[in-house]
Formats: sequence, structure tokens, C-alpha cells
Amino acid sequence: MKQLLYVTHSAGYAHEVLPYSQEMMVKIGKDSGAFEATCTNDVATVDWSDLSRWDAISFCTTGELPIPDAGKDNLIERIRGGGAFVGIHNATDTFYQFAPYGEMLGGYFNGHPWHQEVDG
Repeated sequence: MKQLLYVTHSAGYAHEVLPYSQEMMVKIGKDSGAFEATCTNDVATVDWSDLSRWDAISFCTTGELPIPDAGKDNLIERIRGGGAFVGIHNATDTFYQFAPYGEMLGGYFNGHPWHQEVDG
């Protein structure tokens, strides 16, 4: 079965939906039978020196994650070597100081252009 690492570490704004998104990622994997999701909101729990056990890595993260430089380089090399990466929503609000990540994504979050009042 395919293995997915789902990372929701917030080193910036913490979206309230993150715990629910972890539950849903596990459920989607189980219900579809397509993958098994391992979820973490703490990058310190991941062995960034060996990412080969993951078929895909997904970020729903913010800020400058406290991953060692070698770990960040390993992430980029894993993707270059054929590992999949899925950036969800705020993944574009991550690693502004690590250019290879922004290059991989093709850009960064640049603020919400508008806010809308909604009547319930």
C-alpha cells in the first residue's frame, strides 16, 4: 500500500481545521484503499534523513519549519527523485527563506486579496 506523510506543523498561523484535516486524510486513505496516511503536526517526529519510506509527502503547513537544512535538502531531492509532493492550501505560506521549496511550488502566498462579510 502507498504511504503518505501528511505534515500540518504550524510555525506561523495555525488554521483551526488542521486536526480535522488529519482525521480526514486517514479516512480518505482507508476508505479508498489507495494509501495509508501518517499524520504529524510536529516535524521533529519525522526522520528527514530518510524519506524513502514515503511515496508522497503532503504539507498543510505555515512558516519556517524547524527542519534541519540537510532535511530540507533531502525533501527536495526526494521530490526530484520521483517522490510525490502535495501542497495543500497554506503550504505556499511555508519556507520563504528556503528558495528550492518556493521554486518547487512555483510561488508563495502573498496575502489574502480580499475579505468578505457573510450573513448567516
